[in-house]
Amino acid sequence: MGSITTQFPIFEWFKQDLTVKSPSYDAANVRGTSLEKPIDVQDRLGVVGVMDSLFSKSLASLIIFDGNSEADYICVREHLANLFVEGALKDKKKEPQKIAMYHLAWLVSRMVLDFAIDPELEKNFTERGRLYYAGISSNQIGSDAYRVTWKKYEKLIERTLINEVAEISKIMSRYKKSTLRA
Repeated sequence: MGSITTQFPIFEWFKQDLTVKSPSYDAANVRGTSLEKPIDVQDRLGVVGVMDSLFSKSLASLIIFDGNSEADYICVREHLANLFVEGALKDKKKEPQKIAMYHLAWLVSRMVLDFAIDPELEKNFTERGRLYYAGISSNQIGSDAYRVTWKKYEKLIERTLINEVAEISKIMSRYKKSTLRA
C-alpha cells in the first residue's frame, strides 16, 4: 500500500517545520516570493478542526503530527476495527475458534494503520510476517485460513483508510487555498 502521506503532497506541506518551537520569521525580517504565510501549530490545528467527523479529525491529526497522539491513534484504530467486524457479521462469518473476532479486528486494524503510516514496514514483512507483526500467531489463525477468510476485511479497511485520506487531502487543499494565502 505504501505510506499514505507520500501519496498526497499536501500532508507534507502541513508537516513542514514541525517542531516544538518552530522559528517564526516576520515579513520584516525575511523577503520571499511566496504568497503563503509560514505554517504554524494553529494552522495545523485549524485544518484538523474543519474536518467533518471524529474519524477524519483523528486521522488528519495522526498524519499531520506524525502519530504523536495516542488518543487519535486509538480512535482511528477502533473505527477500522468496527468496520472489519461489521463486514464480517454482514457476511455471516463465524468467529474464529482461537481468537475473538473483535480482537482479530483490533489487531488487523493496528497492522493496517501502522503499515499505512510507515512505508518501511511494507518492505520488511511477508504475508505471514504481517500476521506476526499484528500479534496473530499461527496457532490462532494460519496464514492460509486468514488469506481465504479474513483478508478481504483487511482490504476493506485499507480501502476505507485510503478513501478517507483522499477526502482529507481535498479538505486540506481547500483550507490551504482559502485560509493560508497571505
